[in-house]
Amino acid sequence: EPPGEFVRTAWRVLGENGARYTTYLDEDGTYRDLKNGELWQTGSWSFGEDEKLCLTPEDENGATRCWDPLRMEGKDALIVVSDADRRVRLEKVDYRIPDED
Repeated sequence: EPPGEFVRTAWRVLGENGARYTTYLDEDGTYRDLKNGELWQTGSWSFGEDEKLCLTPEDENGATRCWDPLRMEGKDALIVVSDADRRVRLEKVDYRIPDED
């Protein structure tokens, strides 16, 4: 069963281009996407009553993307499916708090 609580978790996926993307879900409802370790995108996230994890980028042209967590695979992987039926395997990684500037 997928985790109902995503606060202070981090998830990695390998992109089709070979890049490593890591998403950190922070307590304040914001997220940070890193691409190969560099900050790539930020925005807000929610996990609603519909049990979907939704990410809304700060970019004004960014569209909200929602993912339905289907099931855990072992204790460190989560299978999710997008609204467009794209299945992705996320690997759970260590959560890091944002660097304080």
